[in-house]
Amino acid sequence: MLNYLNEKNREIYKRRINKAYQFDTYEEARTELDQIIHDLERLNLSAARSLAEGLEETLTLQRLGLKELFGKSFSTTNIIENLNSQLGRYLRNVKRWQSSDQRYRWVACALLEIELRMRKVSNYKHLDAMAITIQAEIEK
Repeated sequence: MLNYLNEKNREIYKRRINKAYQFDTYEEARTELDQIIHDLERLNLSAARSLAEGLEETLTLQRLGLKELFGKSFSTTNIIENLNSQLGRYLRNVKRWQSSDQRYRWVACALLEIELRMRKVSNYKHLDAMAITIQAEIEK
């Protein structure tokens, strides 16, 4: 989203967006982000659309009331990006896959190796509370 803006506006909107995501409640964060989208629509429509595109997904922790417990670990895409990067290192030398079943086995083996070096999710002991909250949301 920020790539659509010039350097001056990039810094301004980066600060505003980061501030909006720091709100603990969904309503506060959503209101602030909607205002940012509104402002961006006058400045750069592509930037506004980019921010609006995944807005609901980025506010999931606030909407479920889990930001305080899991915000540190799940507020960014670092976890999945790190995993994908490590998988790439394990699998990059395989030039020819015999079948998709073989690919699944390689990925599974790589994940088992990677798991040994990964850090725990902050507040991992409360993941059961996250599962219960998500299940309740699904049932709504």
